[in-house]
Amino acid sequence: MDSCRRRSVSRTSRPFGSEFSRMRNERGWTYEVLEERSGVTRRTLISIETGETRGSLDTWFRIAQAFEMDLGDLLRPLASKSR
Repeated sequence: MDSCRRRSVSRTSRPFGSEFSRMRNERGWTYEVLEERSGVTRRTLISIETGETRGSLDTWFRIAQAFEMDLGDLLRPLASKSR
């Protein structure tokens, strides 16, 4: 991925990552706990939190299941912060 594209993804993904981090930390979960509960790799979880990636729909679905939330309920506040 070229540096221009990388900056674009990072800039738009930060709100997702900070909210996701807050939710994980509120539960007292480490990356390892969330990895075990969701089946999403630790590296992917870190990439989402740091804004390196937004993650796939499947990834977010699995994270929502780990948080025992509907996907829409998980993403709604995240999407509103990215605007």
